[in-house]
Amino acid sequence: MNRWYWVLHGMEPLFPPVDWQIQWDTLQLTPFQEIIRAFRGPWVMFLMVANIGIFCPIGFFPALLWRGWRWWKSALVGLCTSVFIEFVQFFIGRSSDVDDVILNTAGTLVGFWIFWLINALLPQLTIKFQCTTKELPGYG
Repeated sequence: MNRWYWVLHGMEPLFPPVDWQIQWDTLQLTPFQEIIRAFRGPWVMFLMVANIGIFCPIGFFPALLWRGWRWWKSALVGLCTSVFIEFVQFFIGRSSDVDDVILNTAGTLVGFWIFWLINALLPQLTIKFQCTTKELPGYG
């Protein structure tokens, strides 16, 4: 039987005990080490592109929905979300890497740039999705 059978039946933990020595030994806090390594192999390049791509919606959709959304807001949301994810990963036995934070934040900026480009080319399309305040009857 596979691992998920045992996890779903409560016979094995979802996250096995963490080997803290391995976590500390594999913690990657030197910026751009994995990003530079990505140019040497297709798998690492795929991971780099995936880290950027998966965070594009975090930069795109808030800008699409709210008027006055700025690039730095997307970068801040992406940075905070990515730091939180990497922090949690450290405690559940997954690798934590500062390059993931850099790439994820870059992904939010790519998402914002895509919004900006669509908004510049098709402003009538993006206006349809923006949140507006609706006056309730009897309230101002």
